[in-house]
Amino acid sequence: MAVMVSISLRVLYSTVLRATPHRGLAARTHYESLGVGARATQAEIKQAYYRLARETHPDARRSPEAGAGEAAAFGELSAAYEALSNPVRRRAYDLQLSSAAAASRLDGAELDARLAHAVKTDRLADALALFLQVHALRPAPIRPENGGALLALCIRRAHMRQAAFVYGRLRDAAILDARARDAWFRACLAHGRADEAMEAFREMEACGVEPSASARAAMRQIRAYAAALADQRVT
Repeated sequence: MAVMVSISLRVLYSTVLRATPHRGLAARTHYESLGVGARATQAEIKQAYYRLARETHPDARRSPEAGAGEAAAFGELSAAYEALSNPVRRRAYDLQLSSAAAASRLDGAELDARLAHAVKTDRLADALALFLQVHALRPAPIRPENGGALLALCIRRAHMRQAAFVYGRLRDAAILDARARDAWFRACLAHGRADEAMEAFREMEACGVEPSASARAAMRQIRAYAAALADQRVT
């Protein structure tokens, strides 16, 4: 029996993250904590550490309220420097990172396959939960066709809030294909979201995606209507 889906994405997202193993999640690496690249020299790592240490050291805090946050930041910074300042420890850490990345790719492929099956069997709640798990991996191993199919399912169910969330995450991860972009544009038009439709159309053009003839015709109508409204305000 079909059940009406009503999902709080914030609650769903936090639940998924609590249930997902930490291996492969987009946690900050020691390199990110220091603000350097993985190919940084030892001198660059040292320079970054001392620069950030002056800013985050608990003794340098300007207010008592900031103490806990700055202490945590300094602890993270110190752990990063301890791991990367020694070449032997750094090599061991790099191996750990590469192993975690390989495991994430394997986990991601399985999750992406489950996502595709959930969408195919019209299980929106399960599909959204799986989407959030896959999206939490870095890089997010979502195939464009699966992300687009989930977006289409949200649109077909008229869950525009969830559709907007999925569209935004796919766009940020640069895995939106032309069909998904066009589907989102049409959905925005159908639901009277003219501003979002115009933004989606501009994004299509900026990304080199050729909008369909009907999409161009719809945009001409929107622009003509907007121009008419502007003329009315002037007069």
